[in-house]
Amino acid sequence: MRVQDRPSGGINHEKAPFAKPGKHLTNLLEIIDFVKPTALIGAAAQGKQFTVEVIKKMCALNERPIIFALSNPTSKAECNADDAYSHTDGKLVYATGSTFPNYDYKGKVFHPGQGNNCKHSSLKNYSVSCIL
Repeated sequence: MRVQDRPSGGINHEKAPFAKPGKHLTNLLEIIDFVKPTALIGAAAQGKQFTVEVIKKMCALNERPIIFALSNPTSKAECNADDAYSHTDGKLVYATGSTFPNYDYKGKVFHPGQGNNCKHSSLKNYSVSCIL
């Protein structure tokens, strides 16, 4: 999360307009508590960052949380389909950057979508539209 007066790393001029006043947070669970997002978009190739606790917190905040684990290969995905569906009781909107097999949960078959098949500029534009 980008905040004004960030104590480490600074903020370049491209990110400065999006920096908000607030405490500098680096723990994803604390950031979710502060921001209360409806969606998480993972695109940094930092595998397993959307932990069970993160997924459950998103579900507690949202009736249908949006979780896009777009990094690939599969080993870099922020979470897998099993965790995403089982820890939200199948209520989330989920997309991945890698192909995951269909997932059977409580007799219902879920088909994880692959949401990264577009040009990088389109992802950038999509991300900016989510911010606005």
